[in-house]
Amino acid sequence: MLDHSQAMGKAELPKLQDLVLDLKRSDVTITTAGVNSDKKDQIWHWKGMVVKPTDGKEYNCWEGSTNFSQSAWFQGNSARVFRSSLWAQTFIKQFEAHRAWALANEPQYQITKTKT
Repeated sequence: MLDHSQAMGKAELPKLQDLVLDLKRSDVTITTAGVNSDKKDQIWHWKGMVVKPTDGKEYNCWEGSTNFSQSAWFQGNSARVFRSSLWAQTFIKQFEAHRAWALANEPQYQITKTKT
C-alpha cells in the first residue's frame, strides 16, 4: 500500500508500473489517508509488514513510521520488530479494510497489470 502523493510522480510512476507487472502473488494499492479519515488530502503514513513464520511459531511483524529511504533511518522515526499472531491478524484486518476502501473509492490511483 502506497500513498498517492508519492506514487504518481514522473520518477515514481514508471517504477511502480514495472513493480506491478513483476509481482506474482501480491499487488500494489495506492491510496490517500482514506478509511476512517475525513481529511482525504492527507497521507497514509503507517507502515507495517507481516511475515508468515517458517518455524511454526508466532508471525513476524514490523511496524512503524519510518520511510523506506536511506535518509529516513537518520530521522526521528519509529520501527518495531516483534512476533505476535494476534498483532499480525490485527495488521492484516486493518490493511484489508483500507485496501477495500481504496479500491472502491480511489480507482483513479490504481495501476493494472498492463502498462499505461
